[in-house]
Amino acid sequence: MELLQTIIFYAGWVFIFIGGLFVLLSAIGLIRMPDTFTRLHAGTKSSTLGIAMSTIGVGMVNTEWFLKLFILAIFFLITNPISSSVLARATYKNNGKFINKSKIDMYKEVSLSQDDEIALSQNEVSISQDENRRACVEDDKTEESK
Repeated sequence: MELLQTIIFYAGWVFIFIGGLFVLLSAIGLIRMPDTFTRLHAGTKSSTLGIAMSTIGVGMVNTEWFLKLFILAIFFLITNPISSSVLARATYKNNGKFINKSKIDMYKEVSLSQDDEIALSQNEVSISQDENRRACVEDDKTEESK
């Protein structure tokens, strides 16, 4: 039993060390990344893992605290990605600093002119008429085959 406690104790310190490395990498990523969105990615992904590993490591070192720290680690794993999504959305909506090398903005709202809206609605009407014609032709073919 003493050997198992010693292994858990040292494994806890390994978790704390690795968690600290992830948090350090996260801090370096926050400094090195060029825009808000990549900084959020660097700041959230690795720091979430680092905090969770450090918290579980402390729980392994002090076994009386393990359950509380495990619940805290789960809380971090749930809330950190959600908060980064909210921050990214707020930054995007407020035209935050963004380096877009692909020149494609998939979330940009497209505003149609009135002529485009009329053409689009006429196109939808003609498509629905074509579908009705096809359905009628298919019904006629099934009746003839009977």
